[in-house]
Amino acid sequence: MSKLISHQNTEDISSLSKQVEEGLSGLQTARDIYKAELTTLDFMKTKVKKKLAWFKKEMIKILDKMEEATLKALERDVSDYITQIDHQFKEHEDELKKHKDNFDGIKIGDQNAVINVTEVERLCSKTTEFVDKIKYGQFDLDFIPDAKLKEFSSCETMGDVSINMKRNGSKPYAIKSIEEICDGKVEDHTTRNISSICILVNGDIMLADSFNKSVTRYKCSTFRETACAKFLSYPWDMCVTASNELAVTFPEEIRNVRFLRTVRGLKQSRSLHLRHTCRGIDYFEEELFVTDQGIFVYIYTIDGVLLRKFSRDTTYKLQSDYRTISVSKRLIVLIDWEEGLIAFDREGKLLWKRNHNLIRRASGVCFDEYGNIFICSSRSLNIIQIDTYGTVIGEIAGTNQGIVRPTCVCFDTRKSTMIVGQQGAKTIKLKVV
Repeated sequence: MSKLISHQNTEDISSLSKQVEEGLSGLQTARDIYKAELTTLDFMKTKVKKKLAWFKKEMIKILDKMEEATLKALERDVSDYITQIDHQFKEHEDELKKHKDNFDGIKIGDQNAVINVTEVERLCSKTTEFVDKIKYGQFDLDFIPDAKLKEFSSCETMGDVSINMKRNGSKPYAIKSIEEICDGKVEDHTTRNISSICILVNGDIMLADSFNKSVTRYKCSTFRETACAKFLSYPWDMCVTASNELAVTFPEEIRNVRFLRTVRGLKQSRSLHLRHTCRGIDYFEEELFVTDQGIFVYIYTIDGVLLRKFSRDTTYKLQSDYRTISVSKRLIVLIDWEEGLIAFDREGKLLWKRNHNLIRRASGVCFDEYGNIFICSSRSLNIIQIDTYGTVIGEIAGTNQGIVRPTCVCFDTRKSTMIVGQQGAKTIKLKVV
């Protein structure tokens, strides 16, 4: 039964009125966010179209390979058939000639000539069948499509389009557990400076150490070192570009972007000579994003062909000092040593800047699957969480969680863990919820 109140219940009316006002205010906030989100739909539609075009190309590649294989089978089968018929001609001819020689021997009185009547009759019958097949037959060569491909051709579309409101995950994370990533060796961690972290498709952890000029691979389950590559200059940043490949920047090298294969150790497979200083690097949706020291962001193909570049407002060019870059579906974010976090849309338009008092001299940045941004700093000794719109959600970890001097951070969305690289201290793994 509905509860009714009158003008005499002033407290109830006041409480309900407040709830209504809060509801209206919440609706207005939600509408503002919704309108802001609508602006991203056109960009997402473009991405979906690109994905559709990519899928079409992949399907065409598959069909081309199938066609090539079918054409090879056609040539092979026709050749085999002709060879088989030629062999039958020769086989019948040789057998009949052998019996003919026996008949000729009998005629001239050869005592060794013997005729097997049954065999001759059988051979003549088979030869007659073969001759009739050739004389009264005709070639029948055809192509029968695979039944599965027939099912494919009956599809009306190339797939389904999915659109909904996905949770943006702006709720602050809480730490569930803390682990140190240690390979069990007796080593001095004070001689380490982890400049970058990335996680391979199989979950293994890659650490770039600028002090020791190395890139090391750790097993995800045991944290044991499985491979290490040494270099002549220090690695600055790195990112995963394929299931068994990563790209690493070397600001002091001429070949300033190197690609390492992660199959059976760590070996350089190729390199790029980009005509600018290379620092931050990230790979997203088949595009390679590279920053210089503080002026431009360059977007390349994986083979180093420049697609486009952009710069932020020119006022602060001389003061800029880009540390790293991270890319999501909606944002490109840069860490600047002086100005903190700078966010652009995917077309390079400056959206906002944040240099919150919670964090000073930021050095590392990454995204989670919801678009939340995580920043670490070796000055303020913490990690903070920021949402897509630049709102500071709060501090996730600090000195109480083993954060000594964080230099870089990486979020493993599959395991909801944060890997924090540090200067002069052990690497930390934070399980968050």
